[in-house]
Amino acid sequence: MSEKTSPVPLAVVVGAGTFAWYAMPGAVTSRGLRALLKTGLAVGITAAYAACRPRHEAVNGPDRVDELFNAANTNPGKAVAVGAVALGAGVGATVWGEKAMFRWGQRRRAAGRRWPFGLPALIMGALATVGNLAEPPKA
Repeated sequence: MSEKTSPVPLAVVVGAGTFAWYAMPGAVTSRGLRALLKTGLAVGITAAYAACRPRHEAVNGPDRVDELFNAANTNPGKAVAVGAVALGAGVGATVWGEKAMFRWGQRRRAAGRRWPFGLPALIMGALATVGNLAEPPKA
């Protein structure tokens, strides 16, 4: 983040939104209503990110993005293939992770635990908060 923008507000919003996302199956049993509420959460977190995202000065000269575009222009087929594999792996990992988190909450519910989705939600919310507070690596 830039010196003018504090990372804390965005980290709090993302952490709270992530907590709400993962705790929701314990509070809202209707799958349709949960989908509607999660869509609203996703829109809200995205809007918060857009409002709080770091603003950077324009960079004169080549940077990493220029290098990637130049590499893609020399072999566009390879760039598309690598992008497709990366996208597929990301989507697959996300789906697997979401299902694993839901199953964990369901197992806790079946075991009679109170607030069965709360522990996974707290863990994910804390990770999201800390992740948003972490400084990006220096180039």
